[in-house]
Amino acid sequence: MKGTRPENVPVEGADYNLIINLQAASALGIEVPDETLKQADLIVR
Repeated sequence: MKGTRPENVPVEGADYNLIINLQAASALGIEVPDETLKQADLIVR
């Protein structure tokens, strides 16, 4: 940080995406709840 004061360092929140692969879930015997599917950014069928 080369002497930069902590209060002067910008902070950013993390970006994330929820991607659900239903084929993989099915192969593993996992049932994905509807509420989780509603929150997904991308659903791979």
